[in-house]
Amino acid sequence: MKKLLLSLVLLTLASSVFAQGLNARSMSMAGAYNCLARGSEVVRWNPANLGFPTKGELKKMSTPHPLWPKNPFMSIELASVGWSIGNISLNLDLYDQYFTKSYFDTHDMWDDDAKAAIVGAFDNDLRGFSNIQFTGLAVSYKQFAFAVTGFGYSSLDIPQNLVTIPLEGLTTEPLPLDFHGEMIGGMEFALSTSKVLYEWDFFDYFSLGATFKYFLGQAYAKIEQADGTILSNNDSLGVEGSYKAYLALPFDDKGKGGDGVGLDLGAAAMMGDNLTLGMTLTNLIGSINFGEVVEYQGSISLHEPGLNQEEFADFGNYIDSIAVTSDTNFTSGDVVVYKLPKNLILSANYRLNKRVDFEVDYTQGFINTAGGTTTPRISLGAELTYVPFLPLRFGFALGGVQGSTYAAGFGLKLGSFQLDFAMAGQRGLFNGSKGINFAISPRIMF
Repeated sequence: MKKLLLSLVLLTLASSVFAQGLNARSMSMAGAYNCLARGSEVVRWNPANLGFPTKGELKKMSTPHPLWPKNPFMSIELASVGWSIGNISLNLDLYDQYFTKSYFDTHDMWDDDAKAAIVGAFDNDLRGFSNIQFTGLAVSYKQFAFAVTGFGYSSLDIPQNLVTIPLEGLTTEPLPLDFHGEMIGGMEFALSTSKVLYEWDFFDYFSLGATFKYFLGQAYAKIEQADGTILSNNDSLGVEGSYKAYLALPFDDKGKGGDGVGLDLGAAAMMGDNLTLGMTLTNLIGSINFGEVVEYQGSISLHEPGLNQEEFADFGNYIDSIAVTSDTNFTSGDVVVYKLPKNLILSANYRLNKRVDFEVDYTQGFINTAGGTTTPRISLGAELTYVPFLPLRFGFALGGVQGSTYAAGFGLKLGSFQLDFAMAGQRGLFNGSKGINFAISPRIMF
């Protein structure tokens, strides 16, 4: 079990070799981007946006719409990288206050206030996650787009009692231990297209879109069940626990890779000169099946009527001597299914003028999985282009996996070439942040 937990932790931290949908322009607006995505970007957002007119098509319209954002006739995106890593408990402020040499030089050990502050930081257990993107190639031409994207989702929950027991000691109350973790990494090949429906008079412009996806799963790890209970009193200690987990790491001769298909559906509309509306259902169909994995199973049972204090000098060997454990692993032919995050995204963009865009997105997830949550998220973003070659972007969001997010970024426009940068903090700013996002995205648009 220790080896499996270590593998999951390392995969959580190392999933930067894979990806989740994060580009610099969207990140700098805290994810308020479903209406603004254009060209090759729509593969990871709303495929219906491909139906919006290009600059040449706008000029041919009988009714001018000077504020409508334009689709590129063709666009290319290469080596776009985005990374989001965070947790819900720890930040640099806590570390600087209680984990540095200067603190222990003054206090020798943690006092009661320090212990209470550290334990209090874990009120909701320690939950960490990492979502990374590397888009090797994305291209669009008129109403079609294609992208090859690495993806990675990971999450790991460690129970609060794992921190409480060492700091505050055992109590006579049963103390539960419950671990959860999942990681998936692989490649996505996606094709998007759209269809414009001119006959719908309620909107000035309306289109529907779809993205068809094929997935290659290259790594997977999941703690299916890992729980236990610690029982103690003044003169005895009891521990009961068991676990079951899966691991597929083909590059380490553990299990085999998987594959699957996915489908996104989208709708987009323009009303008047200023308002753009969008709706996307992501991964309406979407899963990756692993047909061969390594299955881990085990248990521990410990009942000690009297604690031998002399043996505590070598606590690890002491526990081994009084515990009854089982630990086995074997290659399983059972199909293990990873269900991709399913979301409904509702979005609205208001273009005040050619230099100012505001957007609000609401995201509702339908499944709790690595990379997804049922906690709703609302994002607000703004893009300012008072300097044509230097757009500035800001965003704020609440909810979802990342919690409160403060974001900012900018772009460099040099003719057809554009390079975007973004950074964001999660659940706080600077040393108070419990996570960080970073992205850089180069694009060429014609």
